[in-house]
Parts: sequence; structure tokens; C-alpha cells
Amino acid sequence: RESIEKFTAEFAEIDKKRADTGQKKTECEQRLSEVKRQLDEIDHSGTVPTETELEEIRAERERAWMLIRRQWIEGDNVDSEASELDPDNELPEAFERRVGNADEVADRLRREASKVQSQATLLAETSQCKSDMQRLRADIEECYRSRERLDIEWNVLWEHSGVAPLTPVEMKAWWEDMQRVKEQLNHLSDEQLKLDKLKKSRSSLIDRIAKELKALDVELRSETDLESSLTQAEDTADHLGDTAKKRDALIEEIDRLENKLEEIKAKLQDAEMAGYCT
Repeated sequence: RESIEKFTAEFAEIDKKRADTGQKKTECEQRLSEVKRQLDEIDHSGTVPTETELEEIRAERERAWMLIRRQWIEGDNVDSEASELDPDNELPEAFERRVGNADEVADRLRREASKVQSQATLLAETSQCKSDMQRLRADIEECYRSRERLDIEWNVLWEHSGVAPLTPVEMKAWWEDMQRVKEQLNHLSDEQLKLDKLKKSRSSLIDRIAKELKALDVELRSETDLESSLTQAEDTADHLGDTAKKRDALIEEIDRLENKLEEIKAKLQDAEMAGYCT
């Protein structure tokens, strides 16, 4: 029973963990879908500049400025690097364009700060949701592996019994049913012992009745039926009682007659004595 309860608890724990993890994964998927929807809304409302984009534009601006300093102050030939930076414009125009771009992005960042912040928050949440999804999928896979290992252990537990086990919950109910059957069988065994004892007592009583009746020259009619034997014994006892009463009555009558006879004898003697005297 302890093993069944142990496995019942372990199976329930794994199933609950798997269900809870699956629920969290579903919630995470729903949240990821909602975040994507909100990001799409932001994208449809127009491109939102990011801090990273501003940093990249400022870096290009700084690169153009450093080329100008080298060209004007140090007299270096920077044509190749300038062409690599902006093949369509001369270095001064390239620098001016990057200054303008940096200012424009910075202005847009200030104007759309809330949208930028929302986008950044949503992007961070997207990353977190994806990370959570990966972890939850790994947890669910581990739950399945744990369940498989526990299934193997559960089947090994019943290997030597010759019983193909169902789930621990079902086997717990089966075990309890078996215990009730066992208790009933034990009860039946006790009752059978009591019955055997009563049969032995009945046989002993019948033997005693037969012995007593035989002493009175009465044959027992049934050697197996206790009720019939008791009835016969009672009838015999009643008959003996009636016989004893009749005997006592006869003795009383004899005594009365003997007394009467004595009286008559006495009267005859008195009569004879009276006749002799006269």
C-alpha cells in the first residue's frame, strides 16, 4: 500500500507540473502574440528610430569629422576613406548629411519618446518571452522523460505479481477492493470455524442424549438431527414424569387400602371379642 501511495503522489506531482508548465507556455504564447501585435501597430504607424540607430548615425558623423580634421589640419590624403564612407558625395557634403541625419534622428527620438520606449519595452518583452518559451519547452520535455521513467519503475514494481498494472489511482482502488475481499474471506474462515465447533457440539449433545435414552431402553430415532433428538428426549422425560406420577398415585392408593384393611381387621377383632364375651 505504501508503494502505491508513493507512486500515486509522484505521478500526481509530475502530471500537475506538466499541466502547470503547459498552462504557462500557453500564456507565454498568448503574450508573445499580443506583443507582436502591438509591435506591428507601432511599425504601421511609421518607422520609429532607436537608440542603436542614433548611435550608428553619430558614429558615421564622427568618422566623417575625423576625416575632415585629418585632411584640413594634418594634410592627410583621405580620398579613399572618404569614398568608402560616402561614394556619392564629397567629404564635406557627406559630413553635413550625417550631421543632419543625427539631428533628425535625435529630434524624432525626443518627439516620439513614448513610442520609442514602448517599442523598446515590447522588444525586451519579446526577447524574454522567447527565452521563457525555450525554458518551458525544456521543462515540458523533462516532465515527459520523468513520466516515462516513473512508468518503467511502476511496471517493474508489479513484475513479480503477474498483474498488468493500471494507473496508481486505479490500482489503489483495486488494492482496497482486494483488502475488503481478504477481510471477508477471513471473516468467512472464522465463521466456518465457529460452524465446525457448533457441529461438533451438536454431535456431542446427540451422543449424550442417545446414551441417556439407551439407559432407559429407548432407541434414538435420529442420530443427526439435534432438534429431533431434543424433542424425543423431552417426550421421554415427560413420559417418565407421567409414569412416576402414576406410580406415586398407586403407592398412595396401596397405602390407603392397606390402612383400610387394617381398620377392617381391627373391627373384626373387636367383633370377635365381643361375641366371645357374651
